[in-house]
Amino acid sequence: MKLAATLLSCSVVFAKVPHKVDDLAEMDEYERKEFDEDIFSFDEDGDEWDAWEELNEDQMKNRLTKIFDRMDLDKDGQLSRDEVVDHTYKALYNMDEGEAEGEFIEADLDGDDKITWSEFVEEFYGLSADDEANILAMDTDTGVEFNHMYSRDQARFQAADEDRDGKLTLIEYTRFKNPMKSASLRDLAIEWALRSADKNKDKKISFEEYMNDFREAPGPNLAHYGEEFAEQEEQRFQEDLDLDGDGFIAGDELKYWLGPDNIAIAIEESDHIFESVDGDENNLINMHEMLEGFQTFVDSDVTEFGGQLRHMRDEL
Repeated sequence: MKLAATLLSCSVVFAKVPHKVDDLAEMDEYERKEFDEDIFSFDEDGDEWDAWEELNEDQMKNRLTKIFDRMDLDKDGQLSRDEVVDHTYKALYNMDEGEAEGEFIEADLDGDDKITWSEFVEEFYGLSADDEANILAMDTDTGVEFNHMYSRDQARFQAADEDRDGKLTLIEYTRFKNPMKSASLRDLAIEWALRSADKNKDKKISFEEYMNDFREAPGPNLAHYGEEFAEQEEQRFQEDLDLDGDGFIAGDELKYWLGPDNIAIAIEESDHIFESVDGDENNLINMHEMLEGFQTFVDSDVTEFGGQLRHMRDEL
């Protein structure tokens, strides 16, 4: 493979990236601390950088104030849970993008320096072409996840495929891994996903549309599509996706619908951050609380660290 040697020569060890909310519970104390830091310092360059070696405490706090300002979307001087969740959600996708090069090498099975949809499915879900063609026969957790995520995964693939050849180059694959990279890419991915799921074309997803959004509609007597699955998906719809409680996934919520595992992790991580630094327990983090608890975000002597903190300039 032409790209393999080049990519392996510049490969980076990234912090363990959770792909499901259950992964957070399985992390040990060190892994969780490292993940907390990466959430607030995701790096677009992807090379190793240790804040404790490069910055002193004052510099870290100085740069954290700039991150605070970036996260404070409504500019009220405080970080709400929604603002922390939104930042974390984007950070998770950026961390996913950091894994793209290694995944690309593994997924490019025919060595043509491009990834087809089938190659992605085999790499990410572990499903062969035969499995994909007979997805209801795959009555497993993996089969159900693929079946239910199909239109959203396909939408991200289509949005990233700039030349419309049905394959992704490495650059296109990094776009696929991070649809939050730009507003235009995000909106295009949402547009593609709505074509399949939004049956009445009102540009929002009802619970019924959400539950019927499958590659292949499941019939009766399938163990993994039973009552437990329905209850879990209803909880996910209500708690993770329909954030304003109006019964629809609409507007800004649609970007979270593209990545339901990431938003579940982002909400869980936001709860963890608030428990750590929200001293007055008012469900808001002010600048003082962030700087008082700065070690929650940046405390590690061996960490993959960079991004926002790295590229911020210190104010004199």
